[in-house]
Amino acid sequence: MKQLVYSLVLILILSVSTSAIAQENDEPLIADISYGMTVAETITDFSFFDWWQLEVTLGDKVVISMDAEDGLQPLIGLLDSNGDIVARSDLATVAEVDGTAFLQYDALTEGLHTIIATREGRDQGTTTGSYVLTVTNRNNVEITRPNPFLEAEFRCSEWLLTNALTFEYREDVILPDEIIPGQVTEFYRFSVFGIDGFEPVLRLQSDILMDRPLDCTDSARATEGSQLSLPILESDYVVTEESADNVTMVTLTNSGEGDPLGDVAISVSAKEGTGGRFVLVMEGMEIHDRSDEDAFLIRRGPLASDTILDVYIIGYPNSRMDPILELYDAEADITKFCDDIGTEDCADLLDLTQLAVTVGEDGASYQGDRFDAGIRLDNPENPSEVLTIRSRANTTGNYLVVFVGELPAR
Repeated sequence: MKQLVYSLVLILILSVSTSAIAQENDEPLIADISYGMTVAETITDFSFFDWWQLEVTLGDKVVISMDAEDGLQPLIGLLDSNGDIVARSDLATVAEVDGTAFLQYDALTEGLHTIIATREGRDQGTTTGSYVLTVTNRNNVEITRPNPFLEAEFRCSEWLLTNALTFEYREDVILPDEIIPGQVTEFYRFSVFGIDGFEPVLRLQSDILMDRPLDCTDSARATEGSQLSLPILESDYVVTEESADNVTMVTLTNSGEGDPLGDVAISVSAKEGTGGRFVLVMEGMEIHDRSDEDAFLIRRGPLASDTILDVYIIGYPNSRMDPILELYDAEADITKFCDDIGTEDCADLLDLTQLAVTVGEDGASYQGDRFDAGIRLDNPENPSEVLTIRSRANTTGNYLVVFVGELPAR
């Protein structure tokens, strides 16, 4: 039995050559890791794998990602407490050079498991470089649904509105060392562009605004001159005085004089049954460090549950943000994963090099590139899903969120 266990290990890592062990300063690493940790190491020709030991409880939803740089083609294996190989990242998709190896595993046993961080080809491989390994337990992720049954239609102000999209998030705010009175510590701007007759209304709520919610608005203030370029549009969408009825913008800010905005909920609805397509652009989110992760609870409206909703994450100009996206269902199981646009689960999404947005009077401009990412929500059985956003390796910065959706006309 012992021989069988070790033969299974060799399938993944093969043997460690004598020359590898002889390298005093470049030997394979054996170290402990726990949920929520992010670690950085290197793979070389002499040390082509590292072992990370993880204590696992029965039923844990283990999620592991290995973000590679400097020419490495990453591979992850997972051994259970008996030394048996229970998961490999390359069984579903082989990671690219400088890409991300990824696996998830529902633990069937408990005890000390071993994560093997290595390279494609193991001892026969030729790639080397650095990597960042992240380990999480999705059993620790709380997916709250304060209103699991969204209203299909509702009245707000003088309008009868049809719900197209609702999403909720919380941003971890890092306050400056010294807060100047009136200094903005949080800034979010939401701009909705209606297409094919869609007349948008925004409803916004946050913890700090509970006693004075911004109920519903169709304000087009400060949107004139905004511009949107997307491959799905026949021509660029330029906001003019004549097209203002199909555009809505809301800016939400907070200064150091008040509490953080906390949980924020945004709803996009259409007036009086005006269906069509819409593009929602959200500015202001940020990944602060390599351990930071943002999460959105995304819910398509009841009448839009059979439609496709695409979500794109785009780094700001001069941002080092290189997003990685994971989509979870109500059971906290990962249903989709995306690193760079055009690969794996995001292969059928828009070419982000053709996406460009200019927003508001300040003319803030954003341009997508091939390192940005996107996820498609298209399962009518999962109208409510959680999208998590993090950034590869040590990259950080602000990012733009773009929702592209549709609402059937009433």
